[in-house]
Amino acid sequence: MIADDSEKGCCALNGEEIERIIGELDLYRLQRQLAGAGYGPVPVAIGDLFACGCYFISRGQKTLGDKICHTALSAYQIDPTLIQRILRRVEGKESEFAALLSPHVELPGWLFDDEGKG
Repeated sequence: MIADDSEKGCCALNGEEIERIIGELDLYRLQRQLAGAGYGPVPVAIGDLFACGCYFISRGQKTLGDKICHTALSAYQIDPTLIQRILRRVEGKESEFAALLSPHVELPGWLFDDEGKG
């Protein structure tokens, strides 16, 4: 049976929906990679590094922030193409991404809440 145009329109994904799905898949892959690392001082330090990179991006220092975030993600031996796709999503959502790698609980709030006074 051939679907007519009205049926195709109901199920077609727009660019934003495709981007959201790809983003969710990338984050899922990242979370699986991180789960293998467990907890402890080294993963928390890497999370702190990533949160600081997000902070620099939020302050307009994108090149520096990207380098720092890339270093943190590379510590988990994540595929470089996945790292690049994740980094493309950080800008504009820095405070949300800052908690992604489980830094010290206080750090994202300190970096992003009222210029570190919260």
